[in-house]
Amino acid sequence: MRSLVRHFTVKRHEEHGHIGLAPQWMPQGLNDPLTGMASAHDMLEHGMHDVTELQGLGGAVYVRGLTDYWSRKGNLNHPAVHIASDFLEIFTVSEGEWLPRNW
Repeated sequence: MRSLVRHFTVKRHEEHGHIGLAPQWMPQGLNDPLTGMASAHDMLEHGMHDVTELQGLGGAVYVRGLTDYWSRKGNLNHPAVHIASDFLEIFTVSEGEWLPRNW
């Protein structure tokens, strides 16, 4: 079995002031120190070679769909509905500039 090791840096978020975990493998501008569910997303839903948030959406469908995350929160929408809204938000914010060239 192959294991996945992730490296994070504990630091203060420059804009919001909180202490969080910054993913070292993400490019500058996408490696903000985050807390809570955002850190869990970085740890569990990104693949080994992901460098964009768009690449983490597939992992979100799998992990959150597999565990019934949304239905336990009282939301009965299919995971694809949530991922579709996340896709639009991520793509709009980044304007596609972080799309990997070898996708």
